[in-house]
Amino acid sequence: MYPNGSVLSVVLTLHSLELSQTSIYPAFIFGTVAYLIILLCNLTIVLTICENRNLHKPMFILLLNLPISDAMGATSLFPQLLYSIWSQDRSISYPACLLQGFIVHLYGGASHVILTAMAFDRYIAICFPLRYGAIMTSNKLVSIISVMWLLNFIIIFVLFCLLMPYKICQVYMADLVCYNPFLMKIMSIFMLFQ
Repeated sequence: MYPNGSVLSVVLTLHSLELSQTSIYPAFIFGTVAYLIILLCNLTIVLTICENRNLHKPMFILLLNLPISDAMGATSLFPQLLYSIWSQDRSISYPACLLQGFIVHLYGGASHVILTAMAFDRYIAICFPLRYGAIMTSNKLVSIISVMWLLNFIIIFVLFCLLMPYKICQVYMADLVCYNPFLMKIMSIFMLFQ
């Protein structure tokens, strides 16, 4: 199934953007500006929380993880999409596609675990208001953040490791971005006959 016997040399084709020649430059400029605005806004939030001592509280430290996650998600999508708009080339190598899918899923999962950690913080603040300072210490906060990111990373890593034994049976993906459901579709025909 693999050309030259290696999965590293497989090149996938993503769904066409179907842009006319006159709309390539406006789409590229709009995408670049949108990406830069996303990065600027997230960086502003991170710097505001880091620089302002009044915001060095558990809820804001947990909130600090959301713009980091959002910047990671935008960075997994926009550079490849902007390259595709500029060059009108929708090909992507299989390892790059796996990496993009991994980061997209990591971003999506991070949003959920960060909000769960923030909900836990609010639970402690509401149910144990007098002991809140003793319960949510700096060490516990670092532990919560570390476990939150580690758990998210392990879950997504296992999800993508489950894809490794299967061979690719088609190279066309009917979506604009690589992520697990479409990676499973390009392998699904082969899995049915195993």
